[in-house]
Order: sequence, then C-alpha cells, then structure tokens
Amino acid sequence: MIFFAQLLFDEELVKESVFINSLPNFWFNAGLFIYLSCSFLDFLTYNFFLKLSLGDATIPALVFVSGILESILFYIGLLKAKKLRV
Repeated sequence: MIFFAQLLFDEELVKESVFINSLPNFWFNAGLFIYLSCSFLDFLTYNFFLKLSLGDATIPALVFVSGILESILFYIGLLKAKKLRV
C-alpha cells in the first residue's frame, strides 16, 4: 500500500503527466498484493475451517481466483515493460 501511495503522490511523475497505471511496477505489485492478501486469509483461517468443516472450498477458491488475477496483472505489467523498452 505504501508503494501505491508513493507512486500516486510522486511529484516527478505528476510533472511529467505519467499515470501510475502505465508503469509496469504498478501491475506487478497489484498482482502480488491481491494474491498475498487472499493467501493470508487462507493461512489465517485454515485451522478454523478445518476444525468446523465449514467452507472447505470457499477460501481455497478465493486464493485460486486471486492467483488467476495475479497472472493477468503480471501479463499487463509485462506488456507495459515491453512497450517501455521499445
């Protein structure tokens, strides 16, 4: 979250009219943030759901979907990085 705030209020980027969604680092960190946030929920609640046998597929499904979102965001970041090099 701190990285996103730094990018959002970076004076050099604002002066050059560079939007943060055009930077590859934004997309990489957004993907990692989504995946790790959902994985943290999985790790945090695993024993609780194991004891109660409730929602056996809920949290792992959330982690699976967040992994797909992470891959999509990484792909967007790689496309942005490729455009910057050309």
